[in-house]
Amino acid sequence: MRYQADALRSLGLDVTTVVGREEGVVFNGTRVVKYRWTGGRPRRVVNHYAWFWSVIARQCAAEDYDAVYIRHPGSNPAFLGFLARLKRRNARLRIVLEVATYPMTGETDTLALKLILASDMIGSALLRRFVDYVVTFSDYDEIYGIPCISSSNGIDVGAVPMRRAREADRNAPRLLGVAALAKWHGYDRVLRGLRQALDDGGAVTPHVSFAGQGPAESGLRELSATLGLDEHVTFHGMTTGKALDELFDRSDIAIASLGMHRIGLESASSLKTREYCARGIPFVVAGKDRGFDETFPFALRVPVGDAPLDFSKLLDDFTNVVSRVDDPAGKMRAYAAANLSWTTRMSEIMQVALG
Repeated sequence: MRYQADALRSLGLDVTTVVGREEGVVFNGTRVVKYRWTGGRPRRVVNHYAWFWSVIARQCAAEDYDAVYIRHPGSNPAFLGFLARLKRRNARLRIVLEVATYPMTGETDTLALKLILASDMIGSALLRRFVDYVVTFSDYDEIYGIPCISSSNGIDVGAVPMRRAREADRNAPRLLGVAALAKWHGYDRVLRGLRQALDDGGAVTPHVSFAGQGPAESGLRELSATLGLDEHVTFHGMTTGKALDELFDRSDIAIASLGMHRIGLESASSLKTREYCARGIPFVVAGKDRGFDETFPFALRVPVGDAPLDFSKLLDDFTNVVSRVDDPAGKMRAYAAANLSWTTRMSEIMQVALG
């Protein structure tokens, strides 16, 4: 959201950012309107539903704005009341709702998420009364009965350090997956493919690193141990800053999400692939991504499904690309700057939203 706001400012727009924190509602990163209660999860929940949206409505006069851009928080009564209040005060105001994942049914694993989804499904039928456009990273023309602006995720390319590419060793390739480890990343496919590659008895001995933590981590660790891969796989845990930069420098291929089909998605608009591209590292991906068409050579495509990763084909594709393209890292960085920045994305969205 900060990158989106910075992109809008770079386009010459006057932007007010609003986010919720435990202590209150934060405007433009510094001004805090404190909640009546603070501390503890129950109070945070009450504050969010009882005060958050009403604080924004009081502090930001709707008639002072041309557009409101909201990352969809779920269609609860407090949020719907906020939208209704905005439209009553400024009928010309354009309300744009970003729906990053649709439908969300595949991501609801817990009872709490199922209850939130049920509330959202009921309330979403009313969104069309107030919302002018839905920004989607999918191919839908309408969501909740509201016309869509098709877009894709962007990044702040300048905030992503470029990788210092090493000389790749075809017989000892190093792969890196960076994620809050979840089932839709499909990293079990990587582990099973690695086991097959080692069992083939060839000279190739890949090494796989995972940087991040998440609900799938324990299962991946167990699978690695069961397959006898511990000396070929490293779990680095949560990794940021210089340590993460160094991991990228030591890696040859990055791993994007290989299991989006597990949550019912045929295409994705992953921030992960965009960061990989900006860093200048080829990446393996399954399924469609709106940021990269079939001609983009540095997206090493594998079939959608649960089959183990075919390391032999992957490494052939990787070798073919890096051998025939001069300065692949530089070309990926240039592509990201020209096509994947939030400035480009937000300019396209605002041209439609503001007419």
